[in-house]
Amino acid sequence: MYRLEKGKREIMLRFSRESACGAADREEICRMLLRREVDIEKIADSGSGILFHNRLGAVVLEAEQFPSFLFTVRSVVPKSAWFYE
Repeated sequence: MYRLEKGKREIMLRFSRESACGAADREEICRMLLRREVDIEKIADSGSGILFHNRLGAVVLEAEQFPSFLFTVRSVVPKSAWFYE
């Protein structure tokens, strides 16, 4: 579990077993959440979100609100597994 701060908000970030992320991938996901263009309030309000990363692919998040935000990375889907029509 990771504890992050973005502005005045505290984020608890955890990874489900299904996400199968290594340490470097986990750190990259932490950096993604702390970037200015990621709206953590919007993700928390909707209850879930997907972040896209060039190397990792799609990162699927589940969000809960307690006194701080609790984000769970449910899965990471590499680009090679994406379906295009």
